[in-house]
Amino acid sequence: MHLRELFDKVDRNGNGRLSELELSNALLNDDYSKFRPSTVRLILKLFDKENKNYIDFKEFCRLWNYIGYWRKVFTKFDKEGSQTISFSEYQNALEKIGYRLSTDTILFIFQKFSDGSLQLKFDMFVESLIWLLKITDSFKKYDYQGNGIAVIQFKDYVEEILSFN
Repeated sequence: MHLRELFDKVDRNGNGRLSELELSNALLNDDYSKFRPSTVRLILKLFDKENKNYIDFKEFCRLWNYIGYWRKVFTKFDKEGSQTISFSEYQNALEKIGYRLSTDTILFIFQKFSDGSLQLKFDMFVESLIWLLKITDSFKKYDYQGNGIAVIQFKDYVEEILSFN
């Protein structure tokens, strides 16, 4: 199915834009389950630059390419072909992407986005990486010397944290 066809199919009211609910019908895991609402919401916000609470076709195309990129990464690290990422596969993926985090920190992140099964479906994987990238970008603004130590005033910290939502 071409992107235009998919977009039109999930655009239930035919207004040329996708709401969070409509977008959720287009985003599926490898087992054909829908993405979690929190993942759909986060992805929508990532591509809805004007805070309209919907995306148009052009934004949908960019979103689809972004999802395609992460699907390739996911598939590369799903060594068992289980359509899920185990903790060791997740740890390996983060290391290859360039994150140097302790096992405890990676486990904390993994458990935060897992559904308790000790596996991450594709949507959980994407959501965890989007958050990790957002946190990293925020941290880098205050890591003035590039040494992994951020210096931040409390008011700036509050603004950074609240801007994540």
